[in-house]
Amino acid sequence: MVTVRYAGTGHILDVHVYNNITNPKPSEIFQLTNLYKGEAKISAYNTLLTSEANQKSPQNINQSAAAIVNDLQREFKWSDSSQTLVSIAFPGFFPSTTRYQAETDQQKVNQGQEAWQLSAQLVATKFVAQNKLFNWQNDTQTTIVSGGGKNDVNAIVKVEKSSPAGKNMVTITMSRLENNANGGIWIVTKVDSPQLSITSPDQQSHIQSPVNVTGKGTAFEGVIGKISIFDSQYNVLGNTNARGQQGNGATSFSSNVNYTRTFKNSSEEGIVAVFSYSNADGSVNGLAMAKEILS
Repeated sequence: MVTVRYAGTGHILDVHVYNNITNPKPSEIFQLTNLYKGEAKISAYNTLLTSEANQKSPQNINQSAAAIVNDLQREFKWSDSSQTLVSIAFPGFFPSTTRYQAETDQQKVNQGQEAWQLSAQLVATKFVAQNKLFNWQNDTQTTIVSGGGKNDVNAIVKVEKSSPAGKNMVTITMSRLENNANGGIWIVTKVDSPQLSITSPDQQSHIQSPVNVTGKGTAFEGVIGKISIFDSQYNVLGNTNARGQQGNGATSFSSNVNYTRTFKNSSEEGIVAVFSYSNADGSVNGLAMAKEILS
């Protein structure tokens, strides 16, 4: 990998990847150009990681150059069929949504900071409390269903919240970064609920707008809940209702969701989420999520 930095306020970065680098005429197999405030590195997973500022994102639009932050991280892996590097999706939803962020978090933990990321139970608790999808800050109970121990690399955790209608519940699946049982941080990789699931698109697929989202849920007067498309920073890109095949009770749904991305240069990581709501108080009582590549 060879990087080229340009002088100026944008700190523009170009990234070039070559094969046979010691050859007098190495062949270029991949390039990315014009990364605003760009950074690039090779991950512990042997993928190419980049970080840059999306100037049109809600965090950065209308900000001064000094105030613009890096909020777009991407990952690329070698493809034998394509004979180049192709974009892939990191499976994480929390605390990190990209591998670039996760490796930065791992370094902090290695230095004695953010030690809560070493506890599967604490990660699950903070996920439902801090993530704006839930805002479950009180009356929650977290239970380890399986794994989550010091020497485990996988965990399943159940989180329940009391509500006027009873118990709201989500099941959170986690794995350690790089399957490292020796101090690897826990990453949320799957979220679903007993009464709610996504059957398509598959996890880590490439999708385009409009995307057809199918799944199963419990309908009330024809509506199961809401489908949302997010970027990796949990900015909403599009919404629609998830409508059941029948009016009430357990049913399936199939809905097309239009979304508009603020990053136009290439694909990016994103999230498809389906919410269900309590008829008693309107709170989120179920959630299913899928990590995707948005085109």
